[in-house]
Amino acid sequence: MDTIEKVAEFHTAFQHPILTSPQIPSTERMALRFNLLTDIKRSVASYKEFAAQEVEAYKERLKKEVSETLWDQDDIKNIISLIDAVK
Repeated sequence: MDTIEKVAEFHTAFQHPILTSPQIPSTERMALRFNLLTDIKRSVASYKEFAAQEVEAYKERLKKEVSETLWDQDDIKNIISLIDAVK
């Protein structure tokens, strides 16, 4: 199934019009698309911020747990570097 067929399938499933030729969308439709994309962008930004906070909290917990073990500071730094590399 090519891209155009997938779009047509989506439009059928969600009862959107299937146009017979390419057209510039109405102002209302463009505004809807813009608003949807803006919402998605905000959601992604919020999730990234949340994920970054969770990673930092995990690093702090890990530092505390590791510092309570017999590991030396070089081992702790290496573990933190590995976590930072995963971000």
